This record gives sequence, structure tokens and C-alpha cells, in this order.
Amino acid sequence: MFRGLVFSALLVTSAFAGSVLYLLPCAVVLLPFGAVDTFRSCVQLCRWWWFSFAGACVEYIGGTRYELTGDDVPRSFGDDRCVLVVSNHHCRLDWLFLWPVACRHGRAGALHVMLKDSLKHVPLFGWAMQAFGFSFLGRVDRASDVATIRERLRAARTAGPAYALLFPEGTDLSPSNLKKARAYGLTLDPPRRWNHVLVPKGAGLAAAIEALGDDLDAIYDVTIRYDTTSGERPDEKAMCLRGVFPRTVRVHVAREPREKLPRAMRVGDPAATKLWLLEKWALKEAAVESRGEELKPKVSDPDGTGKSFYHFVLGSGVAYATAKGLWASGGLRAAAAASCVAWSGLALFGGLDDVEMAIAKKKRAEK
Repeated sequence: MFRGLVFSALLVTSAFAGSVLYLLPCAVVLLPFGAVDTFRSCVQLCRWWWFSFAGACVEYIGGTRYELTGDDVPRSFGDDRCVLVVSNHHCRLDWLFLWPVACRHGRAGALHVMLKDSLKHVPLFGWAMQAFGFSFLGRVDRASDVATIRERLRAARTAGPAYALLFPEGTDLSPSNLKKARAYGLTLDPPRRWNHVLVPKGAGLAAAIEALGDDLDAIYDVTIRYDTTSGERPDEKAMCLRGVFPRTVRVHVAREPREKLPRAMRVGDPAATKLWLLEKWALKEAAVESRGEELKPKVSDPDGTGKSFYHFVLGSGVAYATAKGLWASGGLRAAAAASCVAWSGLALFGGLDDVEMAIAKKKRAEK
């Protein structure tokens, strides 16, 4: 229980420092003057720091060990600047457990996530995700979601390296979702009778491929599995309230270079993209069923632990300084309260991400 509370306290305090005391002040100072590029550089720094720290907390507080197999991305493909990371969606916390992988790939500062729009206005975490320019998807109007993916990824591409994470299944492997997916899978030709993955959708990935265009270097096909004490899927309540973390996270990465993708898929065709995903997901089903016996070779990770310790110490220091400053300074508390009010007010304009995009469009039109 204790380590769950410590984990939660560190994430909340660091998110408070990043969103309330750093990101919004940067936006207030820079965006009114059209300094969009400078603002995005500040955001990239915060994104690198926070995702690296959160990933380190999983390893050092949770005691979770990582085992990587497949392509050794950092050593063999370190020049990849724009990649799409597609993964099976085993539980609601997959994104959290994939952050240490992004850190090991050297792309924590370039991480871009596609997620439900209901998270957009969640205090602290949702506010930070607005500043990060993530793609918020309503999952009701597919055309609108596809347009959002295109717009956000094009913006991410112009800002520097892009490491975009998406879950083509659209939802996690809960019993109810698995039942629906099985029923749908039986209608396909040939039928898919899967027990460990859901049937993937192709529209989101197709839109992402189209948005990155020729800048796309590769797709990282990720299969994630967990070894837990109870045998159950990782759960946020168990982690944060009872301190129950997975013992081991096993991640297999298969790099698919753009030039080897089907021709129709390279231009963003949803049908071709879905066929490709169905082939890959059939392999995931077999891999998870066999507990990954064929997922080799194992990737050496000599410096992963050292880097995580550095990020853990740095992030913990920031969290401690933030808590101490808020306790001791009435002025800082007043400034933080004003920042929270401003964040809430931004919802009237769609959020900071929409405000930033509007300023960027106006700036381009004036050129």
C-alpha cells in the first residue's frame, strides 16, 4: 500500500509542477507573441522530463522489471525520426508501461499519444496532454477522429522527431470487449477466433501514415505482455491504492520499414492497413498464447537501469521542491491557484492545444 501511495503522490506532484507551474506560464509568455516554435521546444523539454520520470517510477517504486525482445531499436535504428508505434491493448495502463520503452528508444521527448477525448480536461494530467498536443479522439465520429489525427501528427512532425503511440484495437481487453470482438471476428473472412487480442481497426493507423507521409521511417509493431503475482491484468486501483505492480513487462518490438509496407498502405489506404494489421495481430495472438516462446532475440539493456535511476532522482527532486515551495510560499500558492483557474477557463476555447493550433495557423497565413 505504501509504495502505491508514494507512486501516486510523486506522479501528481510532478504533473502539478509541469502543467501548472511550467507549461501554462510558458504558453502565457510565448503564444500571445506568436512564438509557437519556442513554445513547442519548451513543451518537448517538459515531455522528456515527465515521461522519463513516470517510467522510472514504475521501475523503481513498483519494482517492475523490463524484458525486451525483437529489433534492437536504439543501437540498430537510432536514426529513425518519425515512427508509429502500434501495440495490442491488454489493459487500461498499457500506455504507462510503454513509456519506459520510449525512454529506452531515446524518444521520451517526442512521444505522441492518441487517446480518448474524455481525458482532455482532467486536471493536471489532461492539461499537460493538451500542451503536449496529443490527439484526443471522440470515437463517435470517425471522420472527425481521422481529421484530428492528421492535424496533430502533422504539427508533431514539423516540431521535430515524432514517436506516435496508438492502439488499433481502440479499447482494452476487458471481458465485455473481448466478447464483442469475438462476435465481430467470426463475421470476418476468414473468421478470427482470438482470446488474447481484439480485432484491430485500420482507419486511425491509415490516417497517421498519411499524415507523416514520406517522413515516416518505420512502424514499430509492439506486443506487450505482463507477469503479475495474481495472474490478473494490471489495474490502476491495485497499483495506486495497494501498491501492486506487474513483476515483469515483456515487450517485443518488430520494426517494419516504410518501404516494405504494402504500396496501398503507404498512401494511407484503410482497407490495406486493416489487412496488414490483421496479419500482425494473428501473430500477436499466437505469441501471447504461447507466452512469447518464439519472441526472440532478447535485446540487451545494459544502460536502461542507469538512465531510469537518473530520471527518478531528477523527477523526485522536482516533486520535492514543488511540494516544499507550495508549503512555504503564499505567493506561489496564489500563482498556482491562478494557473489552475486559467487552465479551467481554456476549456471554453477547446483547450490549450486548440488555442495553439489556431495561433500556428494564423502565423502561417500571415507569411
